[in-house]
Amino acid sequence: MNNSAKNIFPIVIAGGGTGGHFYPAMAIAQKLEKSFSDIHNIHLEIHYIGSSLGIEKKLIKNYPYKYKLLNIKGISRDLSLKGLKNNIKFVYRVLTSYFSVKAYIKKLNPACVIGTGSYASALPVKAAAALNIPFFLQEQNAYPGLVTRTYAKKARAIFYAYEEIRNYIPNNPPFIFSGNPVRESLKLITRSDAAEKLGLKANLPTLFIFGGSQGSHAINQSVAKFIPIMLKRWKVQIIWQTGEKDYNHIISTVQSHKSLIIKDYLHHMEEPYSLSDLIISRAGALTLAELAAMEKPAILIPLPTAAANHQYHNAKALEKLGSVRVVEENELSAGHLFNELQNFMDEPEKIEKMRLSMAHIENPDTLNIISDTILKELKLA
Repeated sequence: MNNSAKNIFPIVIAGGGTGGHFYPAMAIAQKLEKSFSDIHNIHLEIHYIGSSLGIEKKLIKNYPYKYKLLNIKGISRDLSLKGLKNNIKFVYRVLTSYFSVKAYIKKLNPACVIGTGSYASALPVKAAAALNIPFFLQEQNAYPGLVTRTYAKKARAIFYAYEEIRNYIPNNPPFIFSGNPVRESLKLITRSDAAEKLGLKANLPTLFIFGGSQGSHAINQSVAKFIPIMLKRWKVQIIWQTGEKDYNHIISTVQSHKSLIIKDYLHHMEEPYSLSDLIISRAGALTLAELAAMEKPAILIPLPTAAANHQYHNAKALEKLGSVRVVEENELSAGHLFNELQNFMDEPEKIEKMRLSMAHIENPDTLNIISDTILKELKLA
């Protein structure tokens, strides 16, 4: 690599659009940087590539890495006029962004490119393949994404979390079981510290509700109907991350309460995780990895439009272990979510039983597996 003579080792990490792809990218970047520094006493030069239309536009500024944001967005599955307009723009965005990112990577001449999924990683990985630059893929889901399915046979390694991935990718490419990366900074703090930071009480049962980094309109609609009932019937406090789109509507329609916190986005997830006894959320791969790492029981509402319904299947696997309960989105209007909550509020020992089950899930040493493999493959370790 041309830059090695100058002791500069650029590495590109690409992936974003949602927190589920952005945060694993940052977790890998931070671990690689630390591992490399421990060996060589110099720093890797991390370059991040994402989308200017994704959540990373706001979040990447909190990290010390050089970055390039592409004007690209995924294909819309919405059949509305807005969805159609987005898909017409898609072709133009892909072409212009591809030539831009290919030139960027060619000039940078990185040691490798690492793709963590979503449309934000597709073009950097494609450019790496075209330029004969080594690349690695981190696949979160049991049903692999399009980038993984397309470029698996050319990847130096595919880090995966679910064995089912092998059913969809032929010829046995270089699979490495790693689990899904969880930020090393995401660690439980004391319940009292979390309560103080959030302005809540440490001794009250606490429910944490969120629908992923972008929020979930379906979950928000359902929760808005029973929040007043919960706060009136039980001594409980609630932390609710709505996402940006629904925030103003929720704030204007749900009556404020001293035991209710409503936020559009929570930057310090260790606080609600540490204080909560039960979580209501989607079943994205990163969320499930975080729940296992935090040892938190949950009621999961899988996203029904996820590819191959992977959220549902991943959630049901945890339900079989007794760690979570699954409520499907089409059951929300029938009150199934509130019925589950009633059961748990009236019999809190059920929550503790799920917590113990979650605590027994074995978590692989994900970040060390990924960083060690990459550095060894690149002969940098």
